[in-house]
Amino acid sequence: MRVFRSEPFFDKLQAFLASLYRKQYGFLGWEAKPGETPRTATLRSTVIEMMGVAGDASVREQAMEFFHDLTGPDPGRTVPGDLQKVIFKLALQYDEATVCSTLKAIYESVDGSPEEKRNCLTTMGSVVDPTRHIEMMDYVLFSGKVRLQDMAFPLSALATTSDERGKATWAYLRDHFESLRAKYADGPMWGSIVGLSCRGLTQTSEADEVEAFFEGRTGSATRRLSQALEIVRTRAQRRNRDRHAIQRFLEQSMST
Repeated sequence: MRVFRSEPFFDKLQAFLASLYRKQYGFLGWEAKPGETPRTATLRSTVIEMMGVAGDASVREQAMEFFHDLTGPDPGRTVPGDLQKVIFKLALQYDEATVCSTLKAIYESVDGSPEEKRNCLTTMGSVVDPTRHIEMMDYVLFSGKVRLQDMAFPLSALATTSDERGKATWAYLRDHFESLRAKYADGPMWGSIVGLSCRGLTQTSEADEVEAFFEGRTGSATRRLSQALEIVRTRAQRRNRDRHAIQRFLEQSMST
């Protein structure tokens, strides 16, 4: 889906996706039923997530209600870890400022399981507001509050939440390169920081720009950068190859 999210037909692609999952969503709902299997719980999480990808406003609104229940002063519900992550992400799409602030407080508190803290951190990385995005880049890379082993979760989200934020993540790496290299180049996260910060780009020309910038500068990040740029170029080729066929398919589907 995200390969085509900047295409003019993306709203039609979302509508088609919703049509595939709506019946399952209506059957499964949000809460577990007596006697259901773990596989059903996993399916529920996937279906709800896909309805969110499809842009269903009611799903995001429902997620925000669950979010208030789960994070309020007297939490009234508990949910499995997989569904918690989905609720956090969909609630963020509904009210980014409120949810991001709440998740940061949870992440920095002494309470909470490691899984919950990772869910908070990954969700905070999914912000789309430009100012908040930069604040999260600062938070992850320079605040000292995010453990090295956890940095990959928010960095991946920061680079891939939207095409614009993908460009912004690369721009941040480029503009803060010397500070980042001084802080991380001799450590185990340098390759991940470089590679993940470039993976959200969408154009072959952007990959070429990154490659030129890093010539002679990558150090231990060479392999991770090469992998990231291969992903960018492959994604760009796929989009150019398939966009017209998908647009025709959607037009034909909607006319029948």
